[in-house]
Amino acid sequence: MNLYECLENYKKITLELIEKIKQDNDEFEELIDKRSEVLEKIKIINFSSEEIKEIVDDLDIIKLDEELVRLMKVEQVKIKSKMDILKKGRKAAKNYNRAFEFQNFFTARSK
Repeated sequence: MNLYECLENYKKITLELIEKIKQDNDEFEELIDKRSEVLEKIKIINFSSEEIKEIVDDLDIIKLDEELVRLMKVEQVKIKSKMDILKKGRKAAKNYNRAFEFQNFFTARSK
């Protein structure tokens, strides 16, 4: 596989990742692994910095990577928000159960 093919594959995988994130599909771990594999293949290939820069510019990979990073940050904020809501729910349940235990303690002592 030559450099251009590897970078085309990288672009294709990045586009798939972007689509999965936009669709709120959490099944993108496999794509991230594939993307890492492509990057490892690129490291093995002998190329000049001008050559890779030209291909990256031609395929618009920088813009796609920036879009992916932006979407991942948005997704990260959503997940953090969900975690905060769950954390508050657990805390409320814990406090409710604790209050209920005290009520049972007083009822049991008065008998």
